[in-house]
Amino acid sequence: MKTLVSFNTLSRVAVVGGVLAAGSQAMAIDLQFLGSGQGRTLAISTNSGGSFKNVFGGELQMKEVASNLSFLGFCSDPVTTMSSSAYGTSFGGSDLLGSKGLRAGYLVNKYAPSIFSLPAGNARKDQAFALQVAVWEILLDNSPNDITNGTFRAKDESGNALSSGLTSLINGYLSDNGSGVAKYYQSNLGSNGKPLSQGVLAPVPEPATMLALGAGLAAFARKRRNKK
Repeated sequence: MKTLVSFNTLSRVAVVGGVLAAGSQAMAIDLQFLGSGQGRTLAISTNSGGSFKNVFGGELQMKEVASNLSFLGFCSDPVTTMSSSAYGTSFGGSDLLGSKGLRAGYLVNKYAPSIFSLPAGNARKDQAFALQVAVWEILLDNSPNDITNGTFRAKDESGNALSSGLTSLINGYLSDNGSGVAKYYQSNLGSNGKPLSQGVLAPVPEPATMLALGAGLAAFARKRRNKK
């Protein structure tokens, strides 16, 4: 997936890093769903196993419309349908979701970049799938850490238990109980008070990237001043 990065986009990324570090202050932004990335289909229940539906679990290809910045993220709300048209979101940090958001944000920040760097194939599909299911388990289950019990439950698309390999990957993520703030795009609400489309979590650039961006922006600004 091609990412188009402008000076304004880099400036915004640097600002966002500072905003999220200081605590979330939501701002309006338009988001567009470009398609599914690496992952797998599964059956989930968000009503303690009362009913299951098949959904995609894995990377989402998204674009911030104004900046034309494409990125990969993970769904935070699987009970609504992803729209292919641009839709309004409130952009901030995963701490807007409370302690669960901090835990999910930590996992996305820590593991998503390394997953995105893997070549397309089964290994990346499995890792992206497992991280997505772990995020849902954390955000949607009243007592998270068991995908077979509680409010949120996961099975394979045929309704059988997930394979031991996938379950092991999911449990590995769930066993890492850190805390952190990831980027969070919260869908605007419709007239019925429900989300118009799925929310998305995406990793914040790591400190080294933020420093490099800052240095690059400073050099670019100096060049612009010298040309005037």
